[in-house]
Parts: sequence; C-alpha cells; structure tokens
Amino acid sequence: MNVMIVETPAKGRTLAPLLGKDWRVEACYGPLRDFPEDELGIDVARDFRPIFRLLPGAGGRLRKLAQVMQEADVVYFATRPDAEGEALAGQLLELVNLPPDKPTYRLHLPTLTPTTLSEALEHPRQIDLNRVEAYTTRLIVDRLFSHLVAPLADRMLDGKYPLDRLACVALRLIAERDTAAKLSYATIHAHFDTTDGDFDALLTTQKLGQARLNVPNQAEKLRDVLTQAHYQVAKTAQTVRPRPPLPPFTPITLLQAAAGELGLTAAQTRALAHSLYDHGAITFPETAATRVTPKAVMATRDFIRQTYGDAYLPHESSSEGVEIAEAIRPTDVNRLPETVTGDGAALYKLIWQRFIAAHMAPARYRLRGALIHAGKTPDQPYPVFFRVQDHRLEFDGFLRAYSELKPEADTTPSPFDVLAHLHTGQALMLPDLRVERHDAPTSAYTEATLLTELASRGIPISDASARLVASGYVVAEVGQLRLTEMGRRLHAYLEAYFADVLTDDFTARLHADFDRIAQGETERLTAVRGYWATLQPDIIRATEALVGAQHTSMTPVTEERHDRDT
Repeated sequence: MNVMIVETPAKGRTLAPLLGKDWRVEACYGPLRDFPEDELGIDVARDFRPIFRLLPGAGGRLRKLAQVMQEADVVYFATRPDAEGEALAGQLLELVNLPPDKPTYRLHLPTLTPTTLSEALEHPRQIDLNRVEAYTTRLIVDRLFSHLVAPLADRMLDGKYPLDRLACVALRLIAERDTAAKLSYATIHAHFDTTDGDFDALLTTQKLGQARLNVPNQAEKLRDVLTQAHYQVAKTAQTVRPRPPLPPFTPITLLQAAAGELGLTAAQTRALAHSLYDHGAITFPETAATRVTPKAVMATRDFIRQTYGDAYLPHESSSEGVEIAEAIRPTDVNRLPETVTGDGAALYKLIWQRFIAAHMAPARYRLRGALIHAGKTPDQPYPVFFRVQDHRLEFDGFLRAYSELKPEADTTPSPFDVLAHLHTGQALMLPDLRVERHDAPTSAYTEATLLTELASRGIPISDASARLVASGYVVAEVGQLRLTEMGRRLHAYLEAYFADVLTDDFTARLHADFDRIAQGETERLTAVRGYWATLQPDIIRATEALVGAQHTSMTPVTEERHDRDT
C-alpha cells in the first residue's frame, strides 16, 4: 500500500479517486508543532537551536499518521507546493521517525488533476531540505522579534501588545500615510454650446495635466479672468486605441479584484481560493507567476475560438520560460462558472473570466478630442487649455468575457458626436464657467493597496491588515486602514527603539537571505546571526530605557506616610 499525505480532507477527497485501490490518502490537518507558548523556544547559546513542542491535541494525530506511514510501502508527501508545504513535509518526516530504508517522496501538485498527478508520480523527488531550512530560519527570526520585543512594549506602554515582525513593518507604512497632510484643490470646468451640440471641457496646463488649484481664491480669480477671454479650437484629434487585457491573477491582484468586485477581505479570498484548489477547480493560489503552460494556453484558445469566434483571438499567444509556478487559473476552462456552486462560486467566476480574457484580443476604442484656447485675443492665448475628449467602443474583444470595471450607467450626454464637427480655428461662444472643489484622494491604505505596496517593496505578507486589526492596532473605516490610539503608541515605541530592524531595506535583505538558504547558497546560522547582531543592541537599549523609566516613576511613599502620621 502507498500512502499520500495531504493537509485537508477536501484535498484528500479530490485526489483519492484519481489514485486507485492500492492507495490511502491521509490528512495531517496542518502543522503538528510550534514554539512553546510561554518561553522563547530558541537556545541562543547553542547556535539558535529551535525547541519545538507538539501542539495541544496533536498527539493523537501524530500517532495515527505514524502508524499509517510505518505500515506503508511508500510514503508520498503531497502538501502545498510552496515553502510552507515543504516545511510541513519535513516536519512530519522528522516527527514520525521512519526507518532509513522507508521510501519517502515529495510530490509537486500545482493543480489537482489526473494529468498533474500522473506527471508528479512519474517524477517524484526528495524533500528539499534547503527549503525546509529557509522556512525554519524565518520562524526563528520571527520568534526572536515577537517573543523578546513584545514584553518590553507591554511594560513600557503599560498594556498587552502582541507583535508580529512583518505586521509591524506594515504598521509603519500605515502610520506614515495616517499622518500625511490632507489636501484639497479646485478645478475649473467650461460648458460650451455650439450649433452641433454642447459639451464640457476641463481646464488643463500646457503639459495637458489637470489644473489643480490649491491656493485660496486662486480658482475664483482665474475664473473671473477667463470670463473676459476669447475662445477658439486650437486642435482636434481622432485615433483608434487598443486596450489590452490584463494578465491572469497573481495572489496580490486576486486579493485586489476580490475586494473591489466581491467585497471580500484578504482572509476570505485566501480561504475560498484554497478551497477551490483543494476541490481541483483552480491552480495553487499562492504563487506570484503569470506564466501559463502551453497545454493550458492551447485549450483556452480552442475554447475562445469555439465560443466567441476567431476574431476574438489575439494574433500571438505564448507561454515564456520553463517555470514550476503558474498563474492562478481554472484547471479546466470548460468548467463554466455557472456549474460551480457554493461559497467559492463568485470567486471562481472572477478567476475564470480574468483567465479567459487574458487570452483574448484587445478591445478597440475610437477616441476623439479637442484642445480649446482661451486668450486675451484670438492671437494672444493664455498658457492654459480647456480639454475635452470622449471615446466609443468599436470592438469589445476581451471585454466580451470579462470587464475589470463595471461602472453604473452614465446618463450624461456623450460629446463624441459633437466633437466630430469641431475644427481647428473655430471660434466658440463664451462658455459657462464653474469652479468645483475636491478633497484630494485620501492617502490612507485599503487592505488591497497595502498588500500591493508591501509586495512592491519585496515584503511578502498577505494578511498584514488582518493581523493588525485582530491586535487592535488598526481599524478599517469605510475600507480605509486607520491607526487606533494603541497602534499609534506602538508605532512610536517601535520607531524609537526598533526602527532599524523594520525598515524596507533591512526586511528585503533578510528575506533575500531566506531565498539564498532555500537555494543552498548560505546557511541558517549566518542569516540568524546577522539578524541578531542588529536586534540584540536594540533590545539592550530598550531594556535600559525601561529600567530608567521605572526608576524615575518611583515615589518615596515612606516619607509621605511619615508626614501623614505626624
């Protein structure tokens, strides 16, 4: 009998029918051990050796897994195809303590399909101990920060401040935005009447950027000048512009789209996406690649040809490189969204539409526009323009399958046809001018924009806001992340004593070390010692500050009692 170890029963139920009678699929339900709850769990003096303990209630699971694996002829670990899955497989192998001659293999399953499973079984490999080491290194680093810094923060700030290293990096970004100045500005709009119709135009600068007027009364003074001006068409233009589709989803873009279109939090999206993966509906949803296998590209192009016609196929489609990771996509494009039910149905539809659209022809728009001079005389224009433009869809292309934007119907008359009658040098009547005031778009992060910013800085954390909200440091107000008073106090404390281990550069270098460990280019001890060399002086300094603060807060109570007694 062969045994396959997976994380969840749902994943096991998907794979079991594909394996046959000589197989047994067993779920481990995730990690079985962690650091002790009430101690550091790292022997710093012995090269930062981690000391793990079984999780409460994990003993029964371990005994069952050990029995099943001991009785198996061959053990295959089919845990998630990333570093976390590799570490889980390594952890299980270590805990079960199989005989040295017991064959054990690691399977890479980016999709749970018969083809992928067959290929994985034909090319099994050993557990990658370098990847396990890299994951363990990250656990040690995170533990050093959270377990040693949190008690100092608790005592200095007189409260309970649970800490997570990467969430504290995110806290700094939110704090920087939270204290940014709030700006407002004004714009000037002109409503022109012509014999062929009317249209609105926006005041722009010579570089054709929107003229944002933020000096008090500046807009009103400029409007008064423009009411005395002469107006004529300076330039007209018309062109056809393609709008290409977006690539298939990556983890970050999926979280953004699910938040914007489905109103899902990052935690909800991740849970639903993993459920879809476990049920064999989509590829593994935690890889940041946009590559698609040639076989999947061909199947998708065949589907588009049969469903929409040849006109909706792009001229070329390719799948570059030979990578293990794939974009998030449906495992079978013929599994239409309406056939998927349950909580993940809406998310599956979003993934399916985005993937199909990514392999379709661009949409095409016809654009028309005009620049209108305002001047003291027709020959003396001011250094500003009024700009008007509009577009009309000529070919829907990928929009036939998926539209990223679903705006409400616009009842404003379109100037598209009016613009066709404007010509250079045409004099226009004095327009109605109005000033509109705006609050500058808030700089506060949303959950999706925070994740995007973290990813752009090379900081891989997909649940930062959820951790911060759960800890009471951040609240989501109308979707925007704002610091609580508790969050402000913690941020100020971390900036005062631990800023150097939470900078973008330091964090990116640290995670680059994790990557090098995974590639076998450096060792765990080198990375941990480098981190400790920066963290330890900060801890000493914060401890000295705490002792000093406690000393200065002490009051001579004995003298006060003596005075009262007399």
